[in-house]
Amino acid sequence: MSEINEYKKLVAIESIKTNFKLINLVIVLIVFTLFLTITKFMYPILNYIPMYSIGIMLAITAILVSMGFYLSSLSSKNAIKQLNDYSTQVGEMVHSMEYEINQRKLMEKDLRAMSLTDDLTGLNNRRGFLTLATQYLKMIDRHKGNTFLFYADVDHFKQINDTYGHNEGDKVLVDIANILKRSYRDSDIIARIGGDEFVVLPVGLHKFDPEIINKRLDENFNELNASNNKNYNVSISIGIAFYDPEKPCFIEELLDRADKLMYQDKKAKENTGQNDLIQ
Repeated sequence: MSEINEYKKLVAIESIKTNFKLINLVIVLIVFTLFLTITKFMYPILNYIPMYSIGIMLAITAILVSMGFYLSSLSSKNAIKQLNDYSTQVGEMVHSMEYEINQRKLMEKDLRAMSLTDDLTGLNNRRGFLTLATQYLKMIDRHKGNTFLFYADVDHFKQINDTYGHNEGDKVLVDIANILKRSYRDSDIIARIGGDEFVVLPVGLHKFDPEIINKRLDENFNELNASNNKNYNVSISIGIAFYDPEKPCFIEELLDRADKLMYQDKKAKENTGQNDLIQ
């Protein structure tokens, strides 16, 4: 800000100097005219003054006026140079500020993405899911549509981590995330909301068939387990909670209902022996 104020001050000084030069020129012309006029009426007196004295006075006057213009020109050039220097500095400062602002915007964008996205799987994290899901349920309420919440938990995930290591556990999470991406559409809200917990909120659906969804998931998991050549099978327990716009609720309540249904599915599989790590 101080550079800009200095720039404005120099512009004002340069304008005053330019006007001063014009005033000097007018004064010189006036003085010269008066000199000629006085000379005309006082000519007899000038006969007693040597002509070389008048010439010397005129020469001195001309030199002084020339020096005045020369000094004024030097001052103007110096002011113009300073103006150009300050203009360059101000331009560089503005460019630097624009660059910093753009960098800050990119950083804020990255931070927002990081705060809403799961680093491992690239899905929405819990915060991202709650943000998107809350807005979508509001739209569902306005249009009286319906949807459901798919809740999944990885079977025996702790045992996989303890037996095969956390890197293997991370690979399982990535594989499940990819299966969910293939099984649902890009427009659906898919998230990893906990260590081994995944949720999906389909967008734009008015009717759905859970059997078709489960069949598609089973096919994808069978394909994964057939190609992995591991000593264990990857599986998930699921719970599906319906959302009724006639009885609206918060997304947290829908999550709680789906979570309870998922644990019922997990318990049922354990009771029938379908939830063994190695099939």
